[in-house]
Amino acid sequence: GSWVDLGQQSTSTLIQIVASLGRGIAVAGDVSGLGKIFRSVDFGATWSDLGQQASETRIYALQYLGSGIAVAGTYPHGKILRSIDEGATWGDLGQQALQEAIFSFADVGGGIALAGSWKESGVGGGHILRSTDTGSTWADLGRQYTQQGIFSLCNVGGGVCLAGTASDGLILRSTDSGANWTSLGQQFSQTRIYSLCLLGGGVIVAGTYPGGLILRSTDSGATWSNLGNLSGHSIIASITNMGGGFVLASTGVSSGNILYSHDNGLSWADLGNQYGQIVIRSVANIGGGVAIAGTQSGGLILRSSDSGPVFSPSASPSESPSTSPSASASPSASESPSASVSPSESPSTSPSASESPSASVSPSESPSTSPSASESPSASVSPSESPSTSPSASESPSASVSPSESPSTSPSA
Repeated sequence: GSWVDLGQQSTSTLIQIVASLGRGIAVAGDVSGLGKIFRSVDFGATWSDLGQQASETRIYALQYLGSGIAVAGTYPHGKILRSIDEGATWGDLGQQALQEAIFSFADVGGGIALAGSWKESGVGGGHILRSTDTGSTWADLGRQYTQQGIFSLCNVGGGVCLAGTASDGLILRSTDSGANWTSLGQQFSQTRIYSLCLLGGGVIVAGTYPGGLILRSTDSGATWSNLGNLSGHSIIASITNMGGGFVLASTGVSSGNILYSHDNGLSWADLGNQYGQIVIRSVANIGGGVAIAGTQSGGLILRSSDSGPVFSPSASPSESPSTSPSASASPSASESPSASVSPSESPSTSPSASESPSASVSPSESPSTSPSASESPSASVSPSESPSTSPSASESPSASVSPSESPSTSPSA
C-alpha cells in the first residue's frame, strides 16, 4: 500500500482540516483564502467542491456530531456552520462570541459539543463554547486562562474532556463534560498544543510546537509524559487513531512528514516527506483502514488504504457532488513496523488536574479541529509558525494544524 496524491483541490494551496462523517463520507476545509469545503462520498477517492461557505476565507475546523449533523468553524468572522445532511449543504449560525476564528471542535455525546476559538492578532481569543443541542446553539464559557487560542479539543469519556492551548501551551481538563475547566499548566516549555487524540483505555497523545514533541498520558489526561521530538520537526500538527494500536501523526514547518506508530503511540517511525509538502496540516481516519491527509503548500489531499504506512495523492474534485459512498476502499491495516524511537516516558512535571472547575478568565492580555465518540473528529493545526505552521480514527479525535504559516496568514508562533 501507499499514500496516493489525489492532487490539488480546486485552486487551494492549503487544506487545513480533514474529517470523517461516517459511511465513507469525508470533508475537507481550505484556509488559503477560498473558504471552501470539499466532500467525498467514496472513502476519499474522489472529491466534490462545495464552494466558498458563508463568505468566509478559511475553514479551520470540521466535526461530525452524529445523525448526519456536522459543524464547521471559520475565519475571519468566527462563524459556526452546521449541516444536517452529512455535509452536503451548510447553514450559517453566525459569528460566535465576537471571535475571529473557530479553530477546534469535540463531540462529547448526548447532544453536547465543544468549540475552541483563536485570535490571530491582539488579545481576546482562547474562548471555549459549548452546545447542548447538537450544535444548534452555543454558549460562550469565556476566555480560558488568558490564552490566545484553543487549538485542540478531545472527549476522553466519562465526562472528562481536554483542551490544548496557545500561547502558553497549557492542557486544560474538565470532568463535567466541558462545563468547567482546570489548567494542568504549561507542558514541557511548549507554547502550543496543536493536537489531542484519544487512543482508548485512558491513553491520549498530544502534539506540540515549537519542540515538535509527542506527549502521552495513560490516566485520561491527568498527567503527561514527554516522548520527545521523534521527527526533527517543530510541529506535530495532527494525530489520528487508526485502531488496533496503529496511530498516525503529521509534521510541519520544515517538512510535511507522516509518523506512524503500531504500539498505541509509544514508539514512532518517520515515513518521510510526502510529495514535497511543507506541512501536513491534518490527518484523519475515515474507516476501513483508509486515512486521508490535507497539505500545505500544494493544497493536496493524500490518501492511504493501508492504515497509513503509505499515502498517495487524490484526484482533484469534480464540481458535481458524488453520491452514494462506495465501501470499496477499505484496506486492511498493514503491519508495517514502526521504527524504534521508543522514548522513555519520564513523568511530566505538569500538575495533575484538580477537579475544581476553573472560571474562565476574561481577557485583555498581551497576545501570544475530539474528538468525539462519533466518527472520528479532526483536530486542526493552528496558525502560522514560520515558513509554515500548525492535529481521528473513528472514535478518536484527530488534531489539525492551525492557521496559516507563511504562505498562509494564520497565526504566528
